[in-house]
Amino acid sequence: MGLKQIGENQKVIKEGIIGFSDAGEAYLIGCKCEVCGKEHFPARPLCTECFSEALHPISLSQEGTIYSFTVVHMGVKGFKTPYILAWVDLGQSRLAAQLKWDAERADELKPGQKVRLIVDTVREAPDGTEMVSYMFEPIV
Repeated sequence: MGLKQIGENQKVIKEGIIGFSDAGEAYLIGCKCEVCGKEHFPARPLCTECFSEALHPISLSQEGTIYSFTVVHMGVKGFKTPYILAWVDLGQSRLAAQLKWDAERADELKPGQKVRLIVDTVREAPDGTEMVSYMFEPIV
C-alpha cells in the first residue's frame, strides 16, 4: 500500500508528476494533445506525435500492464539494489517505473501482468528527507 499524501519529511523526486485526489488516491499527471489525441507522461509543452502545442493536463490510469522488466543490480546512486525496473503500459503511455516487488521473486512476474500505481519512498536524501516517487505493484 502506498502513500495517501506527502508527509513533512518527504519530497517528491520531481515536482509536477504526482497528484492526490481529495480521497487520497495518487495519480500521475500527464497531458493529452488536443490535435492528435496522444497522451504523454510526464506532461510537456509540445506533442511528440504531431508537434502541436495544444496540450491539456490529464490524470493517467492508475492501473496498467507490464510491457517488459529487468532486475537492476548496479543502480543509480542512493537506490538500494537489487530492484525491479519495468516498462509499464498505461493506455497510450508507456513509462519506466520501479516495481514494488522482491527482486528475488522476479521469476513470478511476466509481460502483460496487471499492475497498480502506488507512491512510496524510493531513497533517502543525505539530510534524511525521504524521496518519494511513483512506482507500481503487481495485482495478485
